[in-house]
Amino acid sequence: MFGSEVEDKSFGLGYQVVYEYNPALSIDLSDFWHQDHSLSLGNQLPVGVHETLTGIDVVSITLNGRIGFRPTPNYYGYVGAGFGYYIPEADNQELRQNVKNVEFIEADIDKDFGAQTMIGLEVVLTRHWECFLELRKSHLDTGLTIRRSSLRTGHSTTRNPFNYDHMTFRIGLNYRI
Repeated sequence: MFGSEVEDKSFGLGYQVVYEYNPALSIDLSDFWHQDHSLSLGNQLPVGVHETLTGIDVVSITLNGRIGFRPTPNYYGYVGAGFGYYIPEADNQELRQNVKNVEFIEADIDKDFGAQTMIGLEVVLTRHWECFLELRKSHLDTGLTIRRSSLRTGHSTTRNPFNYDHMTFRIGLNYRI
């Protein structure tokens, strides 16, 4: 990663729809909103503001294949992989509050396709309800543009690669038809 880093202590919301082809094979379509990551812009900012943080929200829409096993009728373990479309959005208002020595600053992260892997466990609670625990690793290589201007240095635009490698621990409920 060149000069930027995502630190995650955030909360997210989402949903998923799972189609179980047979007990061993299934696919899931999920939509997830990762709220308020901390994005460190590192050396992409003017001298003296290298550790500036700003918020970043990411919406992901993903399609995954899963291979699973049922050691007992009440437990379903699985691993999977897939791809998705990621829509990151930087909190430019917070960025402007944190950077004091420029007149204007803005961060723009490209929307792009990425990959993910997962491992999880579903536990049957009743005939229709299950809970799940899942760990997902998302990977997105895209671009980050920083636009800034000040009276002293003028206007400048910096374009760098942006690497979004993110682990998500998900806990939720499934309704089975």
